[in-house]
Amino acid sequence: MQKKIKSILFATCLSITSMDVLALMCTDNPSQNVVLANNYILKVDDFIDTPAKGIKQETRTLQYNNGLMAKQIIDYDEKGLFTQSQYDLYLKNNQLDYTESLQKKDFGWQTIIENQSDKTHTIINFKVDAQGKIIESEQIKKSDDFVFSQNDSYQFDNNNCLVRKQITWKIEDVEAKHNNNVDSPKGDSTYTFTYENQHLRDVSYNSTGRTSRMDHYSYLFDHLQRLKEIKLNTLSADAKYGTVITEFSGLNDKNDWLHATVSLQNVNQLTTVRTITYY
Repeated sequence: MQKKIKSILFATCLSITSMDVLALMCTDNPSQNVVLANNYILKVDDFIDTPAKGIKQETRTLQYNNGLMAKQIIDYDEKGLFTQSQYDLYLKNNQLDYTESLQKKDFGWQTIIENQSDKTHTIINFKVDAQGKIIESEQIKKSDDFVFSQNDSYQFDNNNCLVRKQITWKIEDVEAKHNNNVDSPKGDSTYTFTYENQHLRDVSYNSTGRTSRMDHYSYLFDHLQRLKEIKLNTLSADAKYGTVITEFSGLNDKNDWLHATVSLQNVNQLTTVRTITYY
């Protein structure tokens, strides 16, 4: 059982420190910043540096270089704010392995995750304030052997730009808890966001008992100021570097991208094909 706990702990640390290229912005419009921050937190706004711009629904087909394939269907309201999403991941034999369903609720949003590989069931509740900003989330992941819990809180500046994210988590061994053994793995971490020219520039990450990290973002635009590329450079405290590049192509007449390629250290990792329905 301890081996499984360590495996889940390792996966948790990976998820906390994964290098996702997300184009968060901090504009002069506080209402727009709420939309941008919420979509960023919910991880449905990957690769998009503006609100959904009249998009009613989009379908993304994602092909990983290891043979895995995923499909995601996302719905937005007229303001560009996410309302629901369905993400399904298939193994090489076309077997459904992972599903992630997000829906809007009275308190904010809720994510339900079913993972066949590690036989876990996860519920994440995202709570919003009176302005509609996500201010906290609560996650519970359960299996027959353990319970993983995580609480996140989000802080914003006076312009509703996301500036800080704080995380606390712990893993409880069900059998150990039954035997009154309360020595459960736990930890906390903090993200700090800074911006330049309205785009996310740096994300600094610090975690109790682990190395710190800095993510630096840079952007490339064409002559019409359309986003062509996002580059993420990561430096950890132990001087390990990583570079993730996301390139966009196939712009339509509304300047929305239809293809994206993500590469890690110049090795293709993921390609995305996007189809869009407009209001």
